[in-house]
Amino acid sequence: MLTIGFTAALRLDRGARRVSVSARLRKARAVDLGDRVSIVLQNYVQLAQGARAKVLPPLLTGALTLSSSADFNVTISVLQILIILSPSR
Repeated sequence: MLTIGFTAALRLDRGARRVSVSARLRKARAVDLGDRVSIVLQNYVQLAQGARAKVLPPLLTGALTLSSSADFNVTISVLQILIILSPSR
């Protein structure tokens, strides 16, 4: 853990000390530095809390049976109904 933090600090320091030539390069380097910080924080959270899947339960459940027979049923979910009824652009 300490090694990851030390390596990240060195990379951030090296990225912050680069001399930029133009505004475009400065902006690109700022984005690059932000990406590095984001990756370091994500890895820290994974190490601290564990890299487990955090699945949310579905908000809309249920289905409407349109037709049924002995072999199969034709159903449509509540979410599909909402998607069909939503206004298109």
